[in-house]
Amino acid sequence: MATSWEQGSSFDIFFFTEQTHTNQKTIIKGLARLMDLLAEENEIVRNEVLLVLIGLTHGNQELNKIMAFEGSFDTLLAVIADEDEGSVIATDCRCVAVCCSVLCCAEC
Repeated sequence: MATSWEQGSSFDIFFFTEQTHTNQKTIIKGLARLMDLLAEENEIVRNEVLLVLIGLTHGNQELNKIMAFEGSFDTLLAVIADEDEGSVIATDCRCVAVCCSVLCCAEC
C-alpha cells in the first residue's frame, strides 16, 4: 500500500506534467498568433512582431524547436518575398535574424 507521501508525490508529478502540457499549448497558441500578425498590412505591426520574435528566440532552444516545427520559416520567407526594397523590414533583415536565431540559437 502506498504511503501518503508517495501518493502526494505522484499527485505532484501528475499536476506538474499536466501544467507543463498546458503551458506548452499556450506557448504554441501565442506563437501562432504572433506569426499571424506578420500577415498584417501595417509595416509597423510586422516590424514590432519581428522584434518580439528576435527577443523570444534568442538563446531559447525549446521555443526555437517549436517555431521550427510550426512552419515559421514559410511565414518569414513569405514576409521577405512580399516586402518592398525600401521597407524597414527588408533593409534591417529582421526576418533573416529570426530564422538565424531559430536555426542556430546564436547572435546573427
